[in-house]
Amino acid sequence: MFRLGLQSIIDGAEGFSVVGGSDSVMKASAEIHKSKPDIVLCDLQLRGESGLRLIQTLRKMGPLPLIAVLTSHDDPRLVAQCKKEGANAFIRKDQPVLEVLEQLGKLEPGGWIRPAFLRDGEDPKLAKGKRAEFAALSALSPRELDCLKWLATDLKEEEAAERLHISVHTLKNHRKSIYKKLGFDTKSALVRFCHTHGLSSTRS
Repeated sequence: MFRLGLQSIIDGAEGFSVVGGSDSVMKASAEIHKSKPDIVLCDLQLRGESGLRLIQTLRKMGPLPLIAVLTSHDDPRLVAQCKKEGANAFIRKDQPVLEVLEQLGKLEPGGWIRPAFLRDGEDPKLAKGKRAEFAALSALSPRELDCLKWLATDLKEEEAAERLHISVHTLKNHRKSIYKKLGFDTKSALVRFCHTHGLSSTRS
């Protein structure tokens, strides 16, 4: 669920286009070899294997693409291991989506983006809150994420439903589910959450 949701967010962001996704080393390496993406966002928790194995497999296949490791862990030893294997960035899953997109945009061959929590430290209470927000966001379906981005705008429900190609009734059902999963009861709370995580859509 988290992978599909993140794919949907990245694919809708300016300057990015998702060409594929997989949850296993074998399928991912074959897909990467075929599509030759500029960036690989590698989850360390793949089906039955570590994402490090994927990086090692890609290295044997030829020059590595830009690789950003995605994980919920913050062990400095793991960070060092990812860098040694050839990763260009270490991104935690509880980071706001806007920060993730910003880091992906800064990747460059041979470069390394040092994790923020190693640079500045992190308040334990703040980290706990971010993990809770990440868990809530991960619970949303890809369609609910699409609705969430439009619900956070000043569009009327009829306009938002039209942009999403769904009925107003369906949008209201999604809104009810989103509010319940995120624990919100006001639109202002929803808007603040979306702005924090870079999820607000723009009119077009």
